Amino acid sequence: MKWISFHKNNRYKALCVAFMLYAVSLCGVAQNNEQVYKFLRFPSSARVNALGGSNVSLVDNDASLVFQNPSLLGTEMDKRLAVSYLSYVADISLGSGVFAKKLSPISAGAVGVNYVNYGNFAGADADGNSTGSFDAKDIAINAFYSRDLTEKLRAGVTAKYLYSNYEEYTSSAIGFDVGISYFIEDKDFTFAVVAKKHWGTTVGLQQRTSVFALGLADRLHSPIEPRSVAYIGYRSNAQSMAF
Repeated sequence: MKWISFHKNNRYKALCVAFMLYAVSLCGVAQNNEQVYKFLRFPSSARVNALGGSNVSLVDNDASLVFQNPSLLGTEMDKRLAVSYLSYVADISLGSGVFAKKLSPISAGAVGVNYVNYGNFAGADADGNSTGSFDAKDIAINAFYSRDLTEKLRAGVTAKYLYSNYEEYTSSAIGFDVGISYFIEDKDFTFAVVAKKHWGTTVGLQQRTSVFALGLADRLHSPIEPRSVAYIGYRSNAQSMAF
């Protein structure tokens, strides 16, 4: 992968400082035991699932990786399309799709969607009387953008709209991801950090979810050269009454 040099040092230093301040602000969010928008934690592809379900640092031309960290998006993914579908237990299904496009010699963009369909359920009232069937689903619509800051440093951002529908209950939210990747091409080594935050309202409650994660990927020196990927993350969830 070729990373294009971008020599405006003051600009990328300012971006790095802004990212650090944003990530620190996430740690101030009150925590509780409720987790919202859990479907965003599901792997975006079979490859990510094989890596343990989380990856923020593996650099490759696999467009599905951008769901994990927008700074993994790059010009090398020009006109790449990635589609994934999983038929799970019962009639639960998961899927995702993303298309990436080179915008300039140092920037790229992508659009993608990921969803979970939990299937059909038989409804009943408190007395056990049938109320018919209903379905439940979650969906996220994403827009990605990344830019090379130097030959080794890349920043990316994701804007997303989230929607959930469980019988008569609905929830909607907006979210943003900000990521930075540092890649040493000749050593095939990557260090990356990503911060994610989502705001939404459901059943009269304002929900906020924050995630901060860092990871590294390195190619081990062996005849088959497998990659070693490490990941550590922090998550907080908070809610308050919506008025």
